[in-house]
Amino acid sequence: VIAISSGNYHTIFLMESGVYGWGENHSFQLGAHNKEKIYLKETVCVQAMPINRNRDSFQINCGNEHSAVLINGI
Repeated sequence: VIAISSGNYHTIFLMESGVYGWGENHSFQLGAHNKEKIYLKETVCVQAMPINRNRDSFQINCGNEHSAVLINGI
C-alpha cells in the first residue's frame, strides 16, 4: 500500500497496480456505478493503472461522502 485515506464509512487506498476501495458506496464515493454497499471482503478496483512511487507524485483524500485521488506522471 502506497497511501490510504478514509471517510466516514469508506476507505480508498493506492497500490502499485491502481486505486482500490471498500465500504459504503451510497454517494458513489468508491467510483462504483451502483449504490450497493461494498465490504472489506469485496474490495473494488476503482481504477487500474501502474503506479511508480519513484516517478509519480500522488495525493489521496477522503471526506464524509467523497474521495479524491490525484496522480501526476502517468
